Amino acid sequence: MPTPDRTHHNLNRLRAVFAVSAIALLGVTVWALVADHRREWRQYQASDDRGIEQIVLPELTVDYHFCQVGRTDRCVTCHQNIDVPQTDYLWLRRPYSHPRLDLYVGADSPHPMAEFGCTICHEGQGRATEFRFASHTPNDMNQRRAWRERHDWFRDVDWDYPMLARRFAESRCLQCHPDVTDLEPSPRWPDPPAPKLMAGYHLVRQLGCFGCHEIEGVEFRGEPVGPSLRDVGSRLARPFLADWIARPARFRPDTRMPRLFGHEAHLDAVARQKARRLEAVEVDALAQWLRDACQPVAVPPSATDSTSPSAAGSASVHKDASVERGRRLLLTRGCLACHKHDDYPRATGTQGPNLSRLGSKYATARAAAWLADWLRDPARQSPRTRMPNPLLARDAAAANDPVADLTAFLLASAEWNPSPPSALQEADLDELVQAHLAARHGPDEARRIVEQGLSDREFAATPGDERELARPITRRKKLHYVARRTIAKRGCFGCHDIPGFELARPIGPALSDWGRKDESLLAFGRVERLLAADGTADRAATDHDVGFYLDAVRGRRREGFLWQKLREPRSFDYQKMAGRGFNEWLKMGRFSLDDARREAIATFVLGLIARPPASKYVYRPDAATRAIVEGRKVLDRHACVECHVLEMDRWRLAYESDEFDAPPPIDQFDFMRPRIARERLDASARPGPDGRARSEIVGMPRRTDDGQVAALEGDKEDAQGEPLPVRAFTLWQPAAIAGRVWPAGGPEVLLYDDQIIRRYPAWGGAALELLYPAALAEARAAGASVVGSEVWGRLPPPLVGEGAKVWPDWLADHLLDPQPIRPGAMMRMPRYTLSLDEANRLVDFFLAHAGADRIVRRATGSSSAPVANRRDEAMRLLTDHKTFCAKCHVIGDSRPGGATATEGPDLAVAGRRLRGEYLRRWLARPQMTLPYTPMPVNFPPSGEPIGQDLLPGDSREQIDAMVDLLEQFDAYLREKTSIGDMVPKS
Repeated sequence: MPTPDRTHHNLNRLRAVFAVSAIALLGVTVWALVADHRREWRQYQASDDRGIEQIVLPELTVDYHFCQVGRTDRCVTCHQNIDVPQTDYLWLRRPYSHPRLDLYVGADSPHPMAEFGCTICHEGQGRATEFRFASHTPNDMNQRRAWRERHDWFRDVDWDYPMLARRFAESRCLQCHPDVTDLEPSPRWPDPPAPKLMAGYHLVRQLGCFGCHEIEGVEFRGEPVGPSLRDVGSRLARPFLADWIARPARFRPDTRMPRLFGHEAHLDAVARQKARRLEAVEVDALAQWLRDACQPVAVPPSATDSTSPSAAGSASVHKDASVERGRRLLLTRGCLACHKHDDYPRATGTQGPNLSRLGSKYATARAAAWLADWLRDPARQSPRTRMPNPLLARDAAAANDPVADLTAFLLASAEWNPSPPSALQEADLDELVQAHLAARHGPDEARRIVEQGLSDREFAATPGDERELARPITRRKKLHYVARRTIAKRGCFGCHDIPGFELARPIGPALSDWGRKDESLLAFGRVERLLAADGTADRAATDHDVGFYLDAVRGRRREGFLWQKLREPRSFDYQKMAGRGFNEWLKMGRFSLDDARREAIATFVLGLIARPPASKYVYRPDAATRAIVEGRKVLDRHACVECHVLEMDRWRLAYESDEFDAPPPIDQFDFMRPRIARERLDASARPGPDGRARSEIVGMPRRTDDGQVAALEGDKEDAQGEPLPVRAFTLWQPAAIAGRVWPAGGPEVLLYDDQIIRRYPAWGGAALELLYPAALAEARAAGASVVGSEVWGRLPPPLVGEGAKVWPDWLADHLLDPQPIRPGAMMRMPRYTLSLDEANRLVDFFLAHAGADRIVRRATGSSSAPVANRRDEAMRLLTDHKTFCAKCHVIGDSRPGGATATEGPDLAVAGRRLRGEYLRRWLARPQMTLPYTPMPVNFPPSGEPIGQDLLPGDSREQIDAMVDLLEQFDAYLREKTSIGDMVPKS
């Protein structure tokens, strides 16, 4: 059948459509090929043929609508060669280099990229291959603006796990490190792994946030951070109490107590007036109840009278209390390790409160007596206190009482006066009582109780706080009721031990999963309007941090909520007060925090997600590391590292190979020679890319008389022609420098400042910067001729390697009941309220930190005649007072004579305290084990041994005999004593 014209016409049209479609398809195909070739990820690759790279992590799952799906991280598609050191491959094109290859990403790090990927720490959409779809989060508004211009960035609200802003990157460490303290710096990682996170953790610990909030990983065993209030009313006057409760920072600007009253910025005029009236009632009620409900501990009469037997304990103490002696005692007895005082502006202690202006706080004779009794034995007044007993023994020789002196100094500053309290209106008191009662009884019944009180029948059936309102009703009863309700409402018991609130539950929400809390549940309210009204929004244009957080508030994100909560905790009530009773308002107090500390706390709280990844990724320390983790918590609780150094200064050096001469040779025994691996020696002489070799030294820099690192004059100049300072550094560990071994305790290493590329300060010993100048001045005032390094022997000793030096059982006993060791020490260790468990945790810490075993074998000794004769000879050398030990050391009831400051430790107990190997190394060369010791080398490694008339043999044999005697000193004395000869014959 022939084809009609119409059909032929349609075919032509169809051919035209196919032709246009083919051309369009060709154009789309070409465009797709070009677009694919120009995709953003290809721009970051060194070559275009590598394609998309990804890390498949099936055990690290992501919740996709209640379905756990394994992660696939394609971040490395753009972040090329991020695990390769930049200095090794300068030709590589990398948009970003990971800043911590030692910790993350690197194949030799604890978090290799192939096993951990990227999103486990950074979060974000790992499958994305475009910048804008990867859910990056800018760190500030400038970065956001740049990303929008360069990458067409937008915030993907449909992805539940946006990438963390760089300022919060450390927060995710908590998901795999719930113990927290294992993230502290260590010799392996002296650069802090997570400094902002750890700062936030310590702030949360010190501020006592766990008192109101459940926080997983913060272990405090229910101990409040504030003082006990059981007896506070017996020592503090009511005006002071009222002023302190209302405005703690007025008396103590650096107080850790939050301000609970006077938050008015978010209130309208009506609510502000109501808050002022009813908060004044609460403050007055608290002050009254604390005075009336106190349970004072008996204080000895006339405790501050140094002439009374109860205070002085001896008729020889007859000097009047001295403010100047007390001022000196505050420093020399180590009080400033935990406390601050205006007279010592360099003091940095934060464990205890600031001790300035205590005369205004303890203004009565009763309060002064309490303070003196507290200084004598804090645990008698408060058994749960963390303050140790300072062991302020009365000095009979000087005829003064140090407690009386210290009390006089602390009470001398009394220039501060509490502000007069506002007059309490009875109507305001009744209004507040009714508001509390109405929640349970209704308004009419509440009004009746306020007017008439509870009948006997009602009293018998009423539990709790309402029993305060028994008939006949009085003003004081109503105040007591309001006080108890206020304590319960505001959570005062979270920080303080308060009678009647021992079983009270925290008032705040749990924070253990706050970092994953659904943002839709965050009650922002109208806080954005408040920030616009109070001028905060205007600051966003010039303050990048404010801009970042204001954007988070506007976006209803958790970091914005947390920022504003820490700034103005109750601001979320803005324009929401209508129809809400006073007791329904937000209650969180405001802490005195600067921007940096707020962000540190935010970093910690954002890390609380309570849902760890797969178990293989959760850090499980071995037994030794676990002991260190648990021990650090006890160290933090008792602030041990404020006085003691646990790790010495660590400096990293860069130098040319010819800048160091060989160290002078030291004559020493074979067992004392330092052992350093050949690889390390070679590395210390191998030039790097800049032509300089690298090394690391551990020890102590020389100090000036005021405790600062000394700068000596050298003969080298910088690029501007200015002389470069020289630092003198004493090694506490053998070092490899320029391919040579430098022994510990040898000559100081002299270093120009341009050779020091990084300084890691010592861990611990912050108080020594104050104590060192005082000890040096005290020694010189006493006429002693001492060099600066010898003064360290009068200060709290460093505990470097302590677990390898002392016996574990002795250390546990010493921690529980410390006994004097060095007669010449300026201060002695106080007695802490340690539990047996805490003491054992500290012992385990020191053993693990030193790499020592807890189960060790002591020498058993022998009573054979040769050994006994050898001990007799060693005893002659030990008791020699012309050349050897008895010249300087106490030995039992024998003292060397002369100034106490020059006396050495009691050798009769040295074997109970020190391990045999440590004794052997100490006797062989004392400066190698304690570089600042003035003890001479009594057993020379070569040449003619000395003391042959006392202890024949070469120096090695003499050392072995002395170690044996010291270890078996008690057994030796028992063999020399016959109890039978002492018993009278019948």
